[in-house]
Amino acid sequence: MGVAAVLSLAAGCQSLGSGSSSLTSGPNVRDDVVGVFSFKYPAPFLKADDGRVGGIRTRVYFQSAKTGKGVFVPGTIEIELFGRQRKPDGGYVRVPLHTWTFDPRSAEGFRIPKEAVPGFGYGFFLYWPESVDVAGQTVDLRISYRRLDGRYIRSTYKEYQVPPPVRDRVSDSPATSAPRTTTRPAAAAPAPGGRP
Repeated sequence: MGVAAVLSLAAGCQSLGSGSSSLTSGPNVRDDVVGVFSFKYPAPFLKADDGRVGGIRTRVYFQSAKTGKGVFVPGTIEIELFGRQRKPDGGYVRVPLHTWTFDPRSAEGFRIPKEAVPGFGYGFFLYWPESVDVAGQTVDLRISYRRLDGRYIRSTYKEYQVPPPVRDRVSDSPATSAPRTTTRPAAAAPAPGGRP
């Protein structure tokens, strides 16, 4: 399956059909989220089909007010990618580049089934469209959770320095390839997984 097809499958919310109760209820599913925390992987970048860096992987925990630990969520997850536009005074403003949106069904394959110290989490593989060129740039990632009551809970911005194209590198920076045949990581690896 090509990049465009995978993006179209994962980027939009899908309606939940029969048999979806485990996605919206259960002992490890809660909507009382009060915090969102993301963690970098040692090698966070994903390769596109042409070998360039084409995405980021990240682990995310949605903190429950009751348990204080990460839970699976029945609402909508939004992940935003921002570039940085320099200002004359030397500062910068964040510019939105792409947004991935997951409802419980499309986020299911990114669940990490084994509980970690922070609780239950998600491992997302996030490929941006080919039109987004951020090679050699600093980008920021922000994760939001839209609760069923409409309230948004957002993480802080997480900074990533995207490696330059291979031809411009002084030394190689590792990038990870992920399977392209599905929107979900095979067997939802106990560590990371996922991509839009």
